[in-house]
Amino acid sequence: MSSTRVNADGTLTVTATGHNGLIMSPTDETAGPSTIHYIGNLVYIIDPATGVFKFVSSSGHQRDICAELA
Repeated sequence: MSSTRVNADGTLTVTATGHNGLIMSPTDETAGPSTIHYIGNLVYIIDPATGVFKFVSSSGHQRDICAELA
């Protein structure tokens, strides 16, 4: 389940629970490349104007898919 809040500056704050994957690229904050699978709570911000994702927080279990494939 997830919910999205529109912020005053036009960015979107996404709060997701359950099983979620977050793929980060080099232009994102925290810079990727990374692919993390989260079980629990995940919060991130998206800037629709630039496409940049910003990781905010997580709780629960996380699994680094890139590290497992290396």
